[in-house]
Amino acid sequence: MQYCGRLEIVNRKLTDQDIEATWRTLDAEFGRVSGRRLREALRSRFGTPGRTDRVFAIWRSLSEQRRRAALDPPVVELLRRMETAEAQAKEAMQAKAAAETRAELAESREIAHQDRWAHEIYELRQEVERLKQQRLRV
Repeated sequence: MQYCGRLEIVNRKLTDQDIEATWRTLDAEFGRVSGRRLREALRSRFGTPGRTDRVFAIWRSLSEQRRRAALDPPVVELLRRMETAEAQAKEAMQAKAAAETRAELAESREIAHQDRWAHEIYELRQEVERLKQQRLRV
């Protein structure tokens, strides 16, 4: 193995802040930042382009934030309201499912209760009939 003089760069880990700062610099300079341009800038600035999936995830997040910031305020408000409504709908569906589960449990308990007492009444009626038969025989 030959020493190439770049040992300090090997296994250099980029922080999210490094990637974000590079993205902001490119954004200020060029306006729109592509994922490839970001990785090239990271390579020239830090000696490593970073892991593709991680860099592109951060790039998508920052690009989406920029896109949302560029939208008209009414559109941003509508998006916020839509996200809130979706969250409320999800909570309502979960609450509905929980209520249905409780109702099914209550119904099964009620059926078991009624079956028990119906059986008890049946046995008591049988006992009354048996006693009537005994009394008539005596």
